[in-house]
Amino acid sequence: MVKTVSLSGGVTPIDMTEDDDSGFHGGYRFVWITNRTGSAVFASADDTCSAGADGTFEIRANESLRMTLTPGAVLYLDGSGDVELMTVPEPDMPFTSSGGSGGSGTSDYTALSNKPRINGVTLNGDKSFENLNLKPITRAQIDALFE
Repeated sequence: MVKTVSLSGGVTPIDMTEDDDSGFHGGYRFVWITNRTGSAVFASADDTCSAGADGTFEIRANESLRMTLTPGAVLYLDGSGDVELMTVPEPDMPFTSSGGSGGSGTSDYTALSNKPRINGVTLNGDKSFENLNLKPITRAQIDALFE
């Protein structure tokens, strides 16, 4: 179920009760929140939803966030502009695939084809500080950062 919500500033509660409008019908559900505005929106599962509050997530312009909510939960959004909500049952979780064009993924790090790198060194196996071409910082350099 996809639904667009227009926020007018401040904290807006979104009732996620079990009805045809929300797409919730028992069990746990994921909600994808996409910010379609030019300013950040904040999302939380409690009404203390605000920038910097514990349990509050920032969603920047044209970014998405996935939250897991139980049926009957209230989603709190803080900000203004248009936000798109998409609710799906857990087994139908979007943006993942068990095959086809999205790929099948892996749970084996060694099988990854595009491993992360630090200073041009691929992160595979055990790497020491020196193996990663890192240099220790001196006390004088640390002190200089705080002058």
